Amino acid sequence: MDSAIERFAPLAGVAFVGFLLVGVVVGGDAPDLGDPASDVADFYVDHDTQLRITTVLLVIAMFALVLFASRLGARLRLDGGSASLATTAFGGALIAAAGIGVDAALRFTLVEAAGDASDEALEGVLALWSGHFLTIHFGFAIFTLAACICALGSKTLPIWLVALGLIGAVLLVVPVLAIALIGLIPTLLWVVITSVLLFREPRPETLSGAQH
Repeated sequence: MDSAIERFAPLAGVAFVGFLLVGVVVGGDAPDLGDPASDVADFYVDHDTQLRITTVLLVIAMFALVLFASRLGARLRLDGGSASLATTAFGGALIAAAGIGVDAALRFTLVEAAGDASDEALEGVLALWSGHFLTIHFGFAIFTLAACICALGSKTLPIWLVALGLIGAVLLVVPVLAIALIGLIPTLLWVVITSVLLFREPRPETLSGAQH
């Protein structure tokens, strides 16, 4: 069983993107800051089941992201990449995963509070949920930036894929919301392609012993 996990672990990147996108879609179009408190409460009451499902999907996505980042870091080290950069990349993925966990927790809190909590409390939690995405963006920026720079030395990834990841990392930290959100497109695409590439070119004889 361990060998099967090692073989298919790279595909955790594809699984991560899939669970993340499905979770976001299932969660629906959440209210914005400034919307009437009654509308906010109604949304979370009406979408109770959907948002609970979203919470579960996001938790699974967290696990998949950490597993993928661990496998990528091991491969970067194996191919002769900088251990410091590989570790930094994994740390960035942990930050992004933590941000996704906060997203799931706040969604769950909003569902539980809707209909019972005061308008002020509900709006306060909504404000936290609306701004926490920066943690996810910054984590992904660190992850992709460090991994791509490391890959330049290790030759683990083709140069065009490195360029795609670097573009995503830069866009993610641009202090303009629309541009930062666009940065998720090349970043998630980078994760999917990297995931498939690592799966198609495994190093089973040595990956199992790599340190994370």
